[in-house]
Amino acid sequence: KDKKYKWEKEEEEAFQTLKQKLCSAPILVLPKGTKNFVVYCDASLKAYGAVLMQREKDEEEHGKHLKIILELLKKERLYAKFSKCDFWLDSVQFLGHVIDRSGVHVDPAKTEAIRNWAAPTTPTEVRQFLRWAGYYQKFIEGFSLISKPLTKLTQKDKKYKWEKE
Repeated sequence: KDKKYKWEKEEEEAFQTLKQKLCSAPILVLPKGTKNFVVYCDASLKAYGAVLMQREKDEEEHGKHLKIILELLKKERLYAKFSKCDFWLDSVQFLGHVIDRSGVHVDPAKTEAIRNWAAPTTPTEVRQFLRWAGYYQKFIEGFSLISKPLTKLTQKDKKYKWEKE
């Protein structure tokens, strides 16, 4: 459940606690006051990294919020290497999505992988495909109706028979 924060002492302590647990958190969402921003953390085994994303309707507002975010990071002793930062991007690819001014979209490379997916030959392969495609169901109107015939193929008491449906 989403929670609104006032960013007072209690929230400051929560932030400190979460900061220490970042290595085990794939994604962390942090609100600040009434302004929202998101910190995405890459907790891979190879290296620790972070992607900070902030988007506003106009450049002046964006600049103000960017300054607030950078000051907050400095205050919390979180540092960003300038050479690894990108500012004022029109779009960005992130976690299998493309984020631009009009919103969040599926990365075309991911849809290409789905188009080239070989027809499943076992119920396990059907489940694998449904899990993969299900990640993007919010972008597909009527996903549950479209995927219903495939879901039926995964039932234990049903004999697996692949037909074009």
